[in-house]
Amino acid sequence: MRIYLALCIFIAFFVMVVKFVYSGNYASLKYSFAHVDVSISAKDCKSYHLLLDSGNINLTYLEKGEGIAFYPYSITKNTICAMSRNVITSGVTNLRLLVDSKIALDDIEFISINIGSRNFYLNKDSIESSQNNGAFIIDLSNFKLNQSSAFINNIENIWIGLVKLFIAPPYLFLWITIILLFKIDSVVLKNLAQKHHIFILAFIMLCGFCLRLNQCCTQSLWGDELYSVGVVAYPSDSFLSVFKDPGNPPFYNFLLKIWLGIFGYTIESARLLSVVIGAFAPLGIFLFLKNHTKQDSAIALFGALFMAISQVAIGAAHEVRGYVLELTLIPFICYYLFNLYNKFSFHDMIIYVLLSIMLVNTHYFGSIFIFSSFIISIFILKNIKKILLLFMLDCIIALSLLPYFYITAFNHSLLDSSFNTWIQMPTLNDIFIIPFQILGSGISVFLFIVFVLYSINYREKIIYFLLGICILMIIIPFVASFLRPIYFTKYIIFVIYPLIISFICFMIFRIESKYRFVFILFSFAVFSTALFDKNVSPIGLGDNSRAKFEFITQDSNNYTNAYIVDINTIMAPKERQYEVYNLKPNAKFIKDIKNIESGILYFDNYYTDSIQTINELQNRGAIVQKIPFGRKSSDKLLEKVDFIYKVILE
Repeated sequence: MRIYLALCIFIAFFVMVVKFVYSGNYASLKYSFAHVDVSISAKDCKSYHLLLDSGNINLTYLEKGEGIAFYPYSITKNTICAMSRNVITSGVTNLRLLVDSKIALDDIEFISINIGSRNFYLNKDSIESSQNNGAFIIDLSNFKLNQSSAFINNIENIWIGLVKLFIAPPYLFLWITIILLFKIDSVVLKNLAQKHHIFILAFIMLCGFCLRLNQCCTQSLWGDELYSVGVVAYPSDSFLSVFKDPGNPPFYNFLLKIWLGIFGYTIESARLLSVVIGAFAPLGIFLFLKNHTKQDSAIALFGALFMAISQVAIGAAHEVRGYVLELTLIPFICYYLFNLYNKFSFHDMIIYVLLSIMLVNTHYFGSIFIFSSFIISIFILKNIKKILLLFMLDCIIALSLLPYFYITAFNHSLLDSSFNTWIQMPTLNDIFIIPFQILGSGISVFLFIVFVLYSINYREKIIYFLLGICILMIIIPFVASFLRPIYFTKYIIFVIYPLIISFICFMIFRIESKYRFVFILFSFAVFSTALFDKNVSPIGLGDNSRAKFEFITQDSNNYTNAYIVDINTIMAPKERQYEVYNLKPNAKFIKDIKNIESGILYFDNYYTDSIQTINELQNRGAIVQKIPFGRKSSDKLLEKVDFIYKVILE
């Protein structure tokens, strides 16, 4: 009977998981796919339709004999025709453009296809078509994010199917059956963890590195990342440039500058630094839990596993900012701080101070963490000599910020009331949303609350430490924001996330052994559910900078007098923004348009206010084409359309 049930589970598993790959039925997994949108430069938009096959019968326009219509997005000499539906977020298997006449085919100046953060461009001379019943078909199906995307997507979809089996109600019975059939003895688990924990940890860290490396460059560099690589860490600038970021101390910028100088100024190199740093986060969790929870190695291995597969940790490793360094350093700092609770050895004091100096010089929320940990340590140590010694160590850590305050902070952030005005005054909702962003769903937040209530039975300092710092990391910025807003949920999440993982792992192993494995499975699902769901990740969807720059680079090849207008004075110069993507447009970069009498001007509308300049050009008789580029950032559930301006000055 057990063999038969196991066979049934395998068949059900095969049907539910492989079906995703075979049929392309991704209706419930739309955020697993790169968005697709198409724009055409032509005259009459009614002459064009997009034929799309997603493999899902509900979205298969080819089978219905219908097509996605285009509408005039901007009416100029050559109309920009955009899709009637802004983006396609399903697995596209076939994409063709239907043109109803030879005249309409000849009218096309270019076709722009955006897939994720990439742009593919077809100019008039490179368009190939086939005739079908008097109409013309242009096949757009050959464009992919990379040459092996078909294979990679299949592997990823299998993993998505596995994750869905953990949480989707129709399939939850499979796991219940597995638990009943193959209950793992806790003694076996303990022996396995104790004898082979080094090899298991190495395997977990390798998996974590691969998950972080996978698609780390899929999203474009967004504004702050471009600022990091193009301003504060640009390899050719002096080392004092690491102090140019008024909102962030210089340590991560210092590492990034050295890294780019060694491995090259590219998006791949920049993102790889965050991937490498993030790969060590599971090791910190392992050391902290193994040495300071009075448990066997199993709890530490599960903590490392949760950190390795976590969507928050992976998201941080896909961003060229210091958040990943914060998230990685904090568990190591907790490990050495707990060593100091037991004995103030010179070795532990030195390493604690060095790691903490790195933390506070990476982001100002690192300073709040050190302050919060000192407050909690007062109640844990209860020894005036040890408290004073820890206070002296923290003072040394604080002194390390003097260069940053002297060179940057006083003049450009603390005393500048116009700095970071985008951070709003927090509300109670900003507090309540944090656990949902960290854990991904309401049911996982419910589980966390159960753990918090259950922890009341245990009077252990690690519980007071973990929960106490989490509370202070929320309260202190919240209260301080009444003087000057500094409360931002993303900043808080990257600090307290390792503490949340440590707490959940600790509580799992405080539950009776007969229920423990259920909680382990459930917690695994909680931390891996949102791996491909950008809605619960604090990182967000990225933006379209690379797609815009690729379009301008390719379109500028059609002209001899093209210009890229760079009127931004805050972000990295446009030359450096294009350089990091290894793009070389056939255009000059200019700051002023007063002396330009004719030519093609590009405004990418990226962190620039181009409206006034555009209006001036229109008054001079210029033709302005507004070209849509799919999604921008989501604001209060409303999606905005991103675009560039192409100005024809004759």
